[in-house]
Amino acid sequence: MDTLTNTAVIIYQMGKVGSTSIHHSLEEASLQLPIYKVHFLSDEGMAHAVEFHQKTLKIPWENTPHIQTSEFLREKIQADPGSQWKVITLVRDPVMREVSEFFQYVHSMYPELLDEAGNIEKERAIKLLQTRLMFYNPEKNYTCRWFDMEIKGMFGLDVYAHPFDTEKGYSILQHGNVELLILRLEDLNENFSEAIGQFLALASPIELVRSNVRAEQKRGSTYEQVRQELTLRESVCRKIYSSKYAQHFYSEAEIERLIQKWSG
Repeated sequence: MDTLTNTAVIIYQMGKVGSTSIHHSLEEASLQLPIYKVHFLSDEGMAHAVEFHQKTLKIPWENTPHIQTSEFLREKIQADPGSQWKVITLVRDPVMREVSEFFQYVHSMYPELLDEAGNIEKERAIKLLQTRLMFYNPEKNYTCRWFDMEIKGMFGLDVYAHPFDTEKGYSILQHGNVELLILRLEDLNENFSEAIGQFLALASPIELVRSNVRAEQKRGSTYEQVRQELTLRESVCRKIYSSKYAQHFYSEAEIERLIQKWSG
């Protein structure tokens, strides 16, 4: 593919939705386009990220590369309105995303769940996740708020005003100088090459390079065991999947399957 003048690709997504594989796939394809990867660009998102790293993770934001990338990119977008932005974002089953995020931060946020050897105690982890999800509030939840806070807040594009193709598992939206590809994580194996090829007008398909696949299992089999054994009340599941986020990106039949999966 020829270089697209004044065009850059931004992989711009909430955490724990599989963006590392997308990033590595595009890097390996040598597209001759600048590629950035960020979680936050909006004012609200940046403030949250800085506070989370400083107060919760005890890491000065100045030492956090992805926040520095966000700061650089925000300035570039605001200073160069003539640039075209190819934005790629992802969505994921909201319960699975919560489980994945929990395991990423368990050592810093929930040290009481670790035994003397530093291993996560499975039963206590399941109970804590059940409690967290019992109080799931779609109006305040990070996953449910992300598109309004970030994509709409940064680019003025209301994702929820446009239908999502649940059969294909991806959709492409256009808004001003921004073209947005929304991919659903559960469908990446089937639709990645088609979606990326269409989005970037590629002459030949590129393959998905699976990266970070075992990162969530790096503390042994506990992550996989929790995935398999976690069960929620059906009423809790119905509250989670009644959110605007879940209703938009998953069909009624898919939502029913997810409710049955997690309610056991």
